[in-house]
Amino acid sequence: MLIDLPLDKIETNPFNPRFDFIGLDKLVTSLQTNGQLSPIRVRQSTRNKDKYQLVFGHRRFMAANKLDWKTIRAEVVSASDERMAIESLVENLDRKDLSDYEKGLIFDRIKNEFSLSFAEIGRTIGISRQHVSNYAAMLNLFSSERLSTNPELRDALFKISEHHSRILLTVSDETSRMDLALQTIKDGLTVRDLANIVGRLRSWFPRIDDVQEAENRARSPNKFGREIEDDSNENKFENDPEYTAISLLIHKIFQSASDRNYERYKKIHLFRDGFTMYSAFPPLERLQGKQAISREHEWFYEIAPRFRFKIQDLNIEALDTTAAMSTFTVICFDKENPSHPVMKMVATMVLRKKGREWSVLHEHWTRLDLTPSELEKAERILSY
Repeated sequence: MLIDLPLDKIETNPFNPRFDFIGLDKLVTSLQTNGQLSPIRVRQSTRNKDKYQLVFGHRRFMAANKLDWKTIRAEVVSASDERMAIESLVENLDRKDLSDYEKGLIFDRIKNEFSLSFAEIGRTIGISRQHVSNYAAMLNLFSSERLSTNPELRDALFKISEHHSRILLTVSDETSRMDLALQTIKDGLTVRDLANIVGRLRSWFPRIDDVQEAENRARSPNKFGREIEDDSNENKFENDPEYTAISLLIHKIFQSASDRNYERYKKIHLFRDGFTMYSAFPPLERLQGKQAISREHEWFYEIAPRFRFKIQDLNIEALDTTAAMSTFTVICFDKENPSHPVMKMVATMVLRKKGREWSVLHEHWTRLDLTPSELEKAERILSY
């Protein structure tokens, strides 16, 4: 049945998955110019017999309100709560501004409130059970306690894709997972970028079994104040999220150069707070202040664009709660001939932590020659 329904008689759909209305202004303009081309769908309110609840057409209802319409064309239907939830989801699924996390929230709600399996939900809306499961799995990324105390992380959840989520879920340590999620949004990491980072860092993340074993054994606190098992070096902290944060930072140095993002590159360094360096190229002396910044600027714009980089043998040690030292090897490949490694450098970096962020305070670079065996190894790395 089609009727002209007063807007003040319409209640919103309690199952609507949307949290924002990006692009609503365009719809307002369309309604104003072309009028209402299709009716909204409503059912009799379960709470007030004189009112109706939206089943389908939430955005049109919101746009009509913005235009101060008094009535809107509506189709009155009979719909169960389950049908309400599913139709509301279907209405929004194809909209680009509906996030994957929002889809996960509504899938999970349908499953729990109506006892439907993911396979049944998928059949109803025309997607596979695995797709439904992947969206719903995003709710397992972070605990409710962590989300409630970290609005930045909650915002990030509405921006990452379920493809990113699948990669993040392979990281068992929640703090490391949080850092990676925030890094993904902050630096605009693609799914491939994130997969490469996690692939390189996976051996550094604490496995669940390791954590449980550590809880049942004698522990010794490391200098970052976290209790981790370490029988080799009291300053070593591979199982600590700080290790992951520094690892990401070091990889971001080279990623920033590859992306030609100098603003991001500057933020990684303490250029205004005592930054110093030894260059791998003459003059082979300690540079500081404007000299150091000038050399970094030269490397970023004149040297780095000619190469692709691979990091090897990364080691990080805690010096105290706000300082760390990292050593690693970088193999440089000619961009014009990407199978050709042309240079190898060893780096030592001193890092300082301010607030939650790590930054580079000092760099020391040493250039080495590549032996035939290293050339062969470098070519294998490039094909990885």
